[in-house]
Amino acid sequence: MHQTNYNKKKMPIMLLVFISSFFVCQSSIAGSPTPISTPEAIYAALDRWQIAWRELDTDGYISSYSPTFIGKSYTKHEDWVKAREQRFKSQKWVKLKLSGIVIFVRNDGKYSANFTQQYLSDSFSETSRKQLLFQKFPRGWLIVSESEIKNQ
Repeated sequence: MHQTNYNKKKMPIMLLVFISSFFVCQSSIAGSPTPISTPEAIYAALDRWQIAWRELDTDGYISSYSPTFIGKSYTKHEDWVKAREQRFKSQKWVKLKLSGIVIFVRNDGKYSANFTQQYLSDSFSETSRKQLLFQKFPRGWLIVSESEIKNQ
């Protein structure tokens, strides 16, 4: 495959790669995505996370996160883990659907997965835009940050 070098400051390039409903790009400079290969490991990590959640597999779900992840309402990882374990035990069933998945690799080597999440359980229902930030660890790609994307 022939590659041409472009001055990114003068000529930003954007290539959309659609794989099912996935759009994959690398943000090399703010607002100027450039093409990258499909980050299969991120898709696999995202898939493991959602399957564990749907199956109420507490260990699988928690192991999708970095050992330092604390969540927005906690100050220690252990407190977040206990809260998630209690939440999973209290639920009878969960339905989860992700759509519109967009994955970006950042300049710091972390990957951002943005998507619409449709969540339904025996006690709660919500549709929201979400962002998970993945970082490479010895045991694979793990979630280091999770946030809701507010409408702009």
